Amino acid sequence: MAVLPLLTALLLTQSAPTDTLPFHRGEWAAQFAGGGNFSSLGFLKFRAPKQALVLDIRVGAGHHEQLSTDSTGTHFGEADSHANISLRFGWRRYHAVGPKVAAYHSLGLLGGFGRSVTWALGARNVANAWTAGVFGDIGGSYFLTPRLSVGATISADIHYSDAFNSQQVNAQNVKTRAWDLEGSAPGVGFVAALYF
Repeated sequence: MAVLPLLTALLLTQSAPTDTLPFHRGEWAAQFAGGGNFSSLGFLKFRAPKQALVLDIRVGAGHHEQLSTDSTGTHFGEADSHANISLRFGWRRYHAVGPKVAAYHSLGLLGGFGRSVTWALGARNVANAWTAGVFGDIGGSYFLTPRLSVGATISADIHYSDAFNSQQVNAQNVKTRAWDLEGSAPGVGFVAALYF
């Protein structure tokens, strides 16, 4: 669904390509993106008409509680709270595709931190994790006006995560550490940008 505006714009402008872009050195943009499993706020700083620095901030948080009652009427509760923040910083390069369409690709570094706290059946678990890696994306923008564009982006990354857990069970503290190296499958998102 998010790719539909991009594909429509690309098909409509194939017959009239141009090499001009509406950007200039020193221009800023705010970018809002959302997909199936993420939403973000980003900023662009144009260093040239076809190049920009990208800073993207993704924040997530949630809380879950569950209360169960057994046949004796005893209540058991569990809860989970989590929050995370990740930053992406890199270079973006734009290419004119048509009178109102620009394609782009970005490459850069990512980093993040997350914390979760879980309580269940008298046990408490606290986990802190950090992430570092690289990302890339490709996409396109259709300019509704010179100051507003909509489009789609496809992004992927490879990252390393390191998590430290501290668990308290029956007054005993247990500490563990876990790490993983993984790559994400490309994710598609809808993007809107405001240029100023």
